[in-house]
Amino acid sequence: MSRDLALDDDIREPEPLETTVLDRAIDLPFAAGRWALAGIAIVAATLLRLAGLDRWPLSITGANAATDAYRLVRGETAAVDLHGVATTVEWAALAMFAGGANDAVVRVGFAAAGIAATLVWLAFVRHLGWQVAASGLVLAALSPTLIVAARTVDGAALVALGTMLILLSTIRDKSGEGIGWSILAGIS
Repeated sequence: MSRDLALDDDIREPEPLETTVLDRAIDLPFAAGRWALAGIAIVAATLLRLAGLDRWPLSITGANAATDAYRLVRGETAAVDLHGVATTVEWAALAMFAGGANDAVVRVGFAAAGIAATLVWLAFVRHLGWQVAASGLVLAALSPTLIVAARTVDGAALVALGTMLILLSTIRDKSGEGIGWSILAGIS
């Protein structure tokens, strides 16, 4: 009878070889994939909020707020009937002060607030877990409501940013990390 197939007693364990420096492995955790997902969401949020900001004119309320902001930057007297909420006018004035008197520059200020509101989700990783924070980041980055809020001059992006900062401050303050989080919640 021929023995072409190896039997159990014919199989021997290979002798262990010496390990060298080149044989060692570095275990890369899933962190690289997590940060790649976060990076893609951040790039998507930025592009969706900044692309084509000067394509359409401002709305009537946005133009009134931008006009009041322009007066504020130039040091002129403010309108008796302030057309926009004070925070909206001041945020638009800050954007005009930084970039000039242009409606796209005013919108960039509100788009930056919308992007910042999306980025706050990254601060929740330690307290809520990666899955919850990544889900919130992706949903906030692709949310049509938050995108429109960040592209208009009406203060909705500031409300979203303030809400996210209050939520972050409340969660961080609950863990007892110092009084600074309570102060941030009060400012928001």
